[in-house]
Amino acid sequence: MKVFIRYALVSSLMLISAAAFSQNITLGFNMQENNGELLSNDPTFDDGRHYKNLTFSMKAGESVLLYMVAATFNPAIYAVDTNMQNWVLGHNETLNGNYASVLWFQADRDTSFFVVYSSATTGQSGNFIYGFRNLKSEQQDYTKAASNCDRLYYLINNWQLFMGFLASPTGETTGLRDCVTTYIPGDTATISNMSSYNEYLYIGVDGEKAYTQYVTEIKSCMNAEQWNISEESFLEEITGTSYLTTFFTVPNAINGQALNSFSIGWESDPLGNDKVYLQLH
Repeated sequence: MKVFIRYALVSSLMLISAAAFSQNITLGFNMQENNGELLSNDPTFDDGRHYKNLTFSMKAGESVLLYMVAATFNPAIYAVDTNMQNWVLGHNETLNGNYASVLWFQADRDTSFFVVYSSATTGQSGNFIYGFRNLKSEQQDYTKAASNCDRLYYLINNWQLFMGFLASPTGETTGLRDCVTTYIPGDTATISNMSSYNEYLYIGVDGEKAYTQYVTEIKSCMNAEQWNISEESFLEEITGTSYLTTFFTVPNAINGQALNSFSIGWESDPLGNDKVYLQLH
């Protein structure tokens, strides 16, 4: 196989960063993204599908999300060892209206392998976006999360890696599923669509105290200079249920935007069954 390009792991942190104090789990990840194109004169598999490939290197303990996104064809991403054995096909998903193929991998040793970019069916070609996002081993050690901020950073980091490493009792990495590595230890959250996370932090009478507590906690963890923090309210006139939400949104994004905004919400029920929840959108 012809080597198409070799990634250099660069330290390109997200726009978001932690508040200025030491934590066991740091916030931010390495990433790189590029544009590519499947061409009609690219090499083909035996079944006629065109492909491009590259080599990728990882250190022991690192976690990586590899992805390929296209608007005009169904992509297929593979990982395969340098002996061209043990092929692993990515999961087919939809991201922001585009076709995607994503693959999660955690290295148990220093390793190098090929990443192959192709299509799901024969004869397809066109432009695509490809890249990776990766975390260091200590950023994935939930057992070392000794504070609210540690657990929040763990969740945000994995949110940005499309939720594939968040622990599920069933071992699932995609689709609608439960998550047990949560903001509140011992809690259970729900994940859907690879970017949406919902955890109930409080259910009971008069949720205002809990809402204020969690908003204050999370504000203390985040760098206010790198987040737009705002509050929105809504009253459902038919039921009398009111909603109050504090959004944490990266600059130039909108509240509730996938992978760019998270929130603490308070649902105030006239019958007293209030809910306070954390959402990663």
